Amino acid sequence: MLPSVYGAAGPAPQSAAMNPKKRNRTTDLPYIKRPMNAFMIFRGEQRKKVIEDLNIRDSAAVNAVLGKMWRSLSKEEQAVFYEKARVEKELHSQQHPGWSATYNYKLQFFN
Repeated sequence: MLPSVYGAAGPAPQSAAMNPKKRNRTTDLPYIKRPMNAFMIFRGEQRKKVIEDLNIRDSAAVNAVLGKMWRSLSKEEQAVFYEKARVEKELHSQQHPGWSATYNYKLQFFN
């Protein structure tokens, strides 16, 4: 008897991202994105510059450089982005009162 390709446990279960039945669920309610945090705002502002300056296209490498850049910023420099994130979070809460991060999860899996 030949050994199983999957090992003793059998095939790995599919994640929701790989399972088209779960991934393509449609609902009447829209998907609401989370507000960006300080690092995400920094990354959005700096990403194009890093790609052009260093001529790297690999997303993981770009993110590694951006992470190092973020950590090298002083607290005062980071504070600018934390303030932008706070403003974005307030705007998001005004546009979507009562929304929480679990909203989209429940929307996707329990409807």
